[in-house]
Amino acid sequence: MIITAFTLGFFGSLHCLGMCGPLAMAIPFPKDNRVLGIITYNMGRVVTYSIFGLILGSIGSSLSFSGLQKGFALAAGIMIFLLVLIPGLSNLFSKGYQQSVFMSWIKKEISNRFQKKTLTTSFVVGVLNGFLPCGLVYVALAGALATGKILSGSLFMIAFGLGTFPAMISLCLAPGLLKFKVQSRFIVPGISLVLAILFLYRGLAIELPVVDHLLLEAGLNNIAVCK
Repeated sequence: MIITAFTLGFFGSLHCLGMCGPLAMAIPFPKDNRVLGIITYNMGRVVTYSIFGLILGSIGSSLSFSGLQKGFALAAGIMIFLLVLIPGLSNLFSKGYQQSVFMSWIKKEISNRFQKKTLTTSFVVGVLNGFLPCGLVYVALAGALATGKILSGSLFMIAFGLGTFPAMISLCLAPGLLKFKVQSRFIVPGISLVLAILFLYRGLAIELPVVDHLLLEAGLNNIAVCK
């Protein structure tokens, strides 16, 4: 579970540098504590992701107690498949979200925080950044939901967030990386589809010893199992 989430964040962040990079580089980090400011900013994102994970994990836990483990595992798998196979679906959701009153407030707060160069500002901007629409985060949230446990959902999102650290921190320290075109347009869809297949497999409760062993090694064997 943790390895899967970290891998999704690590490779996904390479693909999303062009989207998240400009904002990260525009943040007014303290000149005397730039590195600490960058780390603080990214920790803020992880805090938001962890809260999302708690919420989705709670929903998944409630469904588990209701005997709907297989159902929401299948739903999570189908959701990820749709997000990957129909790119416009993610964009459609993001468009509505971007036009919401809440998102307008988030953008306004981020803009206002840019006036101060403090570690607190870096952290708060990171927390607010976690609320910005992102297709990769949607996939991770589906994974957090499918864990079926409150703590597991939060840990899934924390691991996902930490997986994005290398790329995001490197970009802030070396802005020139933004010009580096990573040939990874198939990486995120590929990882996402593998994740979707795993959830569908657990939801259908298919007896495949070899796959069960691989899931055990990856820490995914307890996701929405109903046998």
